[in-house]
Amino acid sequence: MLEQHPRVELQNKEHDIFYSRFHLSKKLPKDILITSAFTFPIKGNSILLILDKKDFWNPPGGHVEKNESIEECIKRETLEEGGVEIKDIKPLGYLEIEITKNKSHRYPQRTIMPITYSQITKVDETWKAIEAKERRFVTYDEGLKLFKERDDQKQMFLIFSELKGLIQ
Repeated sequence: MLEQHPRVELQNKEHDIFYSRFHLSKKLPKDILITSAFTFPIKGNSILLILDKKDFWNPPGGHVEKNESIEECIKRETLEEGGVEIKDIKPLGYLEIEITKNKSHRYPQRTIMPITYSQITKVDETWKAIEAKERRFVTYDEGLKLFKERDDQKQMFLIFSELKGLIQ
């Protein structure tokens, strides 16, 4: 496993400029707001990835709604975006986000996004793409290839790399 993840500068569509750094950790900081959460759903040697509306392959996840726990958010988003039910959600780490130029004022200046992995218990074979463009069950090597092709300074590639050894 990688010991140090780089700090990455990114920009979103609202033209906020922010820094993101992944922390490999089984515990989340208690003093930083959580706005979103994600999971890598696993079944055997396959991992579910979704193609989002920006044409990025990602783990399912999204914004935590008011009065919703992190686990409830992850289960809801995984069902909506990928058509699977999950259990045994375990932390892999978290992305620490710090907005340095905030034009949208949509997000707090500092937040964290838990990144987890989980076990798939049920796949909806009639799932239709609504929240995501596509879903794909990939092997670890296929996932590495998809994340390596991204143009986001390889941050998600490095995070995905941390799953090695967690997949059967």
